[in-house]
Amino acid sequence: MVEISNLSFSYSGHAPFLFQSVTETLTDGSWTSITGESGSGKSTLIRLMLGLLKPSAGSIRVPRGTRIGFVPQASDYAYSDFPITLLEALTIYERLRTRTEKGILASLRIGKTNLRDSALLALESVDLGHRAEALVSTLSGGEMKRFYLSRALISFPALLILDEPSSGLDPKRAEEIYELIRHVHEKHHLTVIAVEHNLGAARRYSDRILELKDGRLTESEALHA
Repeated sequence: MVEISNLSFSYSGHAPFLFQSVTETLTDGSWTSITGESGSGKSTLIRLMLGLLKPSAGSIRVPRGTRIGFVPQASDYAYSDFPITLLEALTIYERLRTRTEKGILASLRIGKTNLRDSALLALESVDLGHRAEALVSTLSGGEMKRFYLSRALISFPALLILDEPSSGLDPKRAEEIYELIRHVHEKHHLTVIAVEHNLGAARRYSDRILELKDGRLTESEALHA
C-alpha cells in the first residue's frame, strides 16, 4: 500500500536532514503505529504521505487512485464560532471533495439527497447520528475526534492516517476512539497508519510499531515488551 524508498527530507532541501535514506513497506490492511520523540519528524512524515510536502530525495508511493482519509491531531478552529451543524459541515466537505476529485460538472450532478445520506451514514458509523443537527461548536473533545473520523470516512478511504488519535482525551474517551477505529479497520479492511504518543494503545491495537529516531525508521521492540 505505502512504499517508502530511500526517503530523505529537510525543509531547506539539503543537509542536515530530518530523516535520511528511509525505506519501508506498509502492507494493505495493516495497522502501523509510528512513535518517536517530539521533533523526530512524525508529523512531517504524515505530510509527505499526504503529498503536502515533497521529498528531498527518494520517494513515498501510494497506488494511484487510493482514497486517503486523514484525522488531524487538533480541532479545526475554523468551526469554533461558526454556526454550522455536523450534517451541514460534512455535506459541504463532501461536495468540495467530489468537486476536486471528479471536477465541477460531475460534482454538480451529485444530488443533495445523496450527499446528505453519505454524511448521515458517516456520522452514524462513529455514533454521532443523533447529533447530526447539533452545532459543531458544541461538541466535546471526544465528540470532535469522532466528527473528524467521520469526515475521514465519508469518502470510503482505503488508507486511514491519524495524527495522535487520543491526544487531549481522557482514558475512557481514548478507548472509545480506538475501538471505533478498530471497528472500521476490521469491517472495511482499511490500512491504518497512526502517529502515536500513546504506547499502550499502540501495543494493543497495532500490527507493527515503527520508531522514528535519529533520522531512521526502525521496528520497535515495544510491541513485544
